Amino acid sequence: MESLIQMLKDYGRCLSLEDSIPQWEQERAELKVRIGELRLNRDQKQWELDRLENPSLFQRLLGKVGEKKEKLTKQLREVTAALNAAVWERDALDKRMEEGKQELEALSGSREHYLQAKEEAQLSSMEESQLIMEEIAAFTPAAMDAADRVLDALESARPWMQRDVRYTGVSPTNRKMECLALAAENAHRLVDLLGILPEGCANIGSYLRAPEGYVDAVTMEYAKLDRLNNAINQVRETRNQLGMLQ
Repeated sequence: MESLIQMLKDYGRCLSLEDSIPQWEQERAELKVRIGELRLNRDQKQWELDRLENPSLFQRLLGKVGEKKEKLTKQLREVTAALNAAVWERDALDKRMEEGKQELEALSGSREHYLQAKEEAQLSSMEESQLIMEEIAAFTPAAMDAADRVLDALESARPWMQRDVRYTGVSPTNRKMECLALAAENAHRLVDLLGILPEGCANIGSYLRAPEGYVDAVTMEYAKLDRLNNAINQVRETRNQLGMLQ
């Protein structure tokens, strides 16, 4: 029984890593952009400060060179601190990603190993009940994370859809469809995870059963917003049910 439970924990950890690594990669991409912006800002402040070391006649006539140097020095110190913090965060994230990928590789096949061992195991009624509880503990965290990602994406779509209700026409910068597509992608992942939990642990509402066409199944913008809010409520209920399992 102990070896079976360890295989189960490995399987659960594998599921969590499969979701975490893509998120870390997205965070890494965002950090790369932020670090680039901070470096440009730092270099600009340094260039402006260097110019004040040998001020032109015009700058001297305008006066307040010392005050400007003090202000720029403070700004340079702040942006350099922010840059150093972002670089440290990126390096820590790189280490976490590398360790996570190595661990995920080591856990390759954990699903098959667990399911085969479970099928072959001769368990008593008490052990079967214990295993169900262990499965809930192993699989629920990944399912909750997936539900959170669905909710984040749906709630990100709401301001754009509220704008559609107020104004005629869709702005070219409207990210509604991007948010809904991301929500649907994570909804499928959530349903997959709910499918490996013991039956009856959480409801699978109509949105989760068909996320792609759920919001756009109606034509009026206000009706689409109503369906979005309904989808959010459904997923939130599922998320709450999962939370009660822990």
